[in-house]
Amino acid sequence: MESNPKPELVVVIWEDTAALEETWSDEEEARELKPGIMHSVGWILAKTPKYLTITSSVEFDGELVGDVNCIPLGCIREIKQVRPHEKST
Repeated sequence: MESNPKPELVVVIWEDTAALEETWSDEEEARELKPGIMHSVGWILAKTPKYLTITSSVEFDGELVGDVNCIPLGCIREIKQVRPHEKST
């Protein structure tokens, strides 16, 4: 596993599974079900040959992270680097 000493901020565009939550569903409705296209923003915590792990909340002075997503690389359509806007003085 590759970890980042200074996390990179990214937008990840990826395909998520979809489901019908009813016990019984109309067959036609089930046939029309499609994966959702998700956009997640976060700092890269880890990237392996199989998955990417990002967090949307991070404590840079410590070791705490929150809202962590581990996304299989096969589901990822695109990863875009985000450049934070520098506040002018």
